[in-house]
Amino acid sequence: LSTFTQQPASITVMEGSVARFSCKIMATPPPIIAWEFNRVTLPLATERYSSAHLLERGGAWH
Repeated sequence: LSTFTQQPASITVMEGSVARFSCKIMATPPPIIAWEFNRVTLPLATERYSSAHLLERGGAWH
């Protein structure tokens, strides 16, 4: 069973602004983390740094 060591925080941003979310999870094998917007799974970005998952949504990186 996976364990979150850092939950993503809820935030509110103005339309067109950047929103950044992060989480940390302990699991073996390493998990695949999926992000959702209005209950729709967002595509994963092609760029990744260390274990961070980045996605581009509306011209902003999340």
